[in-house]
Amino acid sequence: MIDQDAVPCGKESYIPLSGKIFGEGKDKVILLLHGWGLSAKELYPLAELLQSHREVHCLDLPGFGKTPFPKIAWSSLDYAKCLNYYIQEMRIKKVEILGHSFGGKVAAQFATLYPEKAEKLIFVSSSGLNRKRTIPEALKFLSIRSLGKILKTLDKTISTKVYETWFIPKFASSDYKNAKEMRPTLLKTLKEDLTGVFSNIQAKSLILWGEEDRETPLQMGIRIHHLIKDSVLIVLERKGHNPFEGVGSHLIAKYILNFLNGR
Repeated sequence: MIDQDAVPCGKESYIPLSGKIFGEGKDKVILLLHGWGLSAKELYPLAELLQSHREVHCLDLPGFGKTPFPKIAWSSLDYAKCLNYYIQEMRIKKVEILGHSFGGKVAAQFATLYPEKAEKLIFVSSSGLNRKRTIPEALKFLSIRSLGKILKTLDKTISTKVYETWFIPKFASSDYKNAKEMRPTLLKTLKEDLTGVFSNIQAKSLILWGEEDRETPLQMGIRIHHLIKDSVLIVLERKGHNPFEGVGSHLIAKYILNFLNGR
């Protein structure tokens, strides 16, 4: 079980990151950070396209792929600190970072916490801002959340399991259903609003967003673009939340290399 009251990520609780390095020996290093529920493997095709220009570190964030999960509930800031320990361990002075979805949130925290180490940032369908809902959507969300709280209380009071056996299968997101030991961390990070973090980013930033993204809608990408000074936003037509899938990796690799090489 995760101890939610334990001390967050510090050197004593650092989790060594698993992953794979492509194109070793290049002068510049880029880290690829995957989204929630994924792993470094989903970004391997993109890494292969970037390796002729950069040393590419595809990393499994704690709790995903081959990296163990945190024994406490981590925030995205804790993930950023963990990433810094990895960079220190690898003796890297400056990095470029690509973050997809949850990985984008970690990249934003890192760049704000360690601005001297973050050279360039690429956000791909990043999370980090609260979704803007219509009035009907907001009412539906609040009613479902209220029902969940009532059922949790009921289960504790009369020792039933309605919340787990009926409410979760019917209303919970796929991320929550699959999170298992990572649920406390998922819930903790979902509550975060990084508006202030994005607005404090100084590194040059490229924002790539799928036009048809339903998990982090395009309006989030537009808001992040407005928050990060001098950032570039590219909307990818007919692409969803994972625009790097399949031939999409070739498309976004072109934009990424142009950005990294100053074109």
